[in-house]
Amino acid sequence: MLYPLVTVLYPSKLQHCLLPARYLRQFFAVRARTDLDAVVATPEPALRARKLADVARRVRRLQHATEGDDKAFNCVLPITYGRTGKLRWELLFPVRTDPTASPTPIIRGVPSSAPAPYSPELRTLLTTPLPHTKPLTPADLKSPRTLLRTADPTSDEAILRGPLSKRREVNIRHRAHDAALRRVAPPLELAVRPAPDEPPVIPGPSALAAFRADDATYPRPLAMQGLGLMRDIEELVGGTIHATPPLTKRERRAAKVSP
Repeated sequence: MLYPLVTVLYPSKLQHCLLPARYLRQFFAVRARTDLDAVVATPEPALRARKLADVARRVRRLQHATEGDDKAFNCVLPITYGRTGKLRWELLFPVRTDPTASPTPIIRGVPSSAPAPYSPELRTLLTTPLPHTKPLTPADLKSPRTLLRTADPTSDEAILRGPLSKRREVNIRHRAHDAALRRVAPPLELAVRPAPDEPPVIPGPSALAAFRADDATYPRPLAMQGLGLMRDIEELVGGTIHATPPLTKRERRAAKVSP
């Protein structure tokens, strides 16, 4: 019973990958194969039925998106470009860690108690106001706001109440690092300005690596660098993407700028 259903559903899903950009069509063609392979590999009938229902729901959403449903299309784009879902974490993986950093464990003799390091790329994303509304400060990365003042054994609170448990400090720092990752939007491509008086360009991975070889302050190449995704997005939205988001009502009022 499963085989006829899969053979009907799989071509149907590929047929509805008629999206306006080549990357979108390729993404959902690959996802169709992955989803249905997972369904076929599931031996438990109840779990297999739930997976089939999920696939059918995604097929309907994709069909509505290709038929001009704005709401469905806006649900498709975040998944496709890694704003949500598994792809988001795959894009963040190269910049989640810093191979050059070796933080000291908080608990002596327990290597896993070392705080998770922030890579230079991740620090830039977290302290830049573009990906989120309220960026963090360098002090927040060094000492999370949720960390109690008793973590400092020389503070008045620690002297009065006793120092903070090392295990609790480890947990607070790890949770703060995870929360910071959840608020980051992984960039698709990075633009580089070769000279101060030259316009920014989006180099390929090898060119960006060459920039980094000359200057270590340049970020590491990302997974989708040089694929032209930003150009595709600009074509989808019908114009050049603004470098900064529009001002909010409060910001316009503060700057006395008319809407």
